[in-house]
Amino acid sequence: MLVQWLMIFVIVFIFYEYFCTGNPNNSYLYHMKPQLIISNTAELIRLRSEDIISIEADGNYSTLYVVGTEKRVVLFQLGQLERMISEQLGEEALAFVRIGRSLIINRNYIYYINLNRQILIMREPGGHRHETLKVSHESLKKLKDLIEGKEYK
Repeated sequence: MLVQWLMIFVIVFIFYEYFCTGNPNNSYLYHMKPQLIISNTAELIRLRSEDIISIEADGNYSTLYVVGTEKRVVLFQLGQLERMISEQLGEEALAFVRIGRSLIINRNYIYYINLNRQILIMREPGGHRHETLKVSHESLKKLKDLIEGKEYK
């Protein structure tokens, strides 16, 4: 009897891991999670919130830093992408923080903040790749306070 229950548990666990963890190879599940869809006349990019590490402004363009891939440049200003995130991702948009005029980050990938050197390091899961970003002292202080649960003005 115990063996039968153990087999059922293993089957349920495998089912959960395969269908509920966001395996992008499983398009049925991929559609169930909130996605950011960035589209213009020439291209479309579809990303889950957990795939986005950060977005950096560069004039009328923005650079997306995405888990497991190279960076991708899109023809949207940072403010436009910020609106898309809040409109399309629902509660998952709360993971994203605007830092200054030129950066949006996914707070789940913050690895290191150094106020004195004005450095923010964003790291992928597993630590395989990271991005070092130069950020103003004031913006980093606000971010650090936010993470620590402190109020700031």
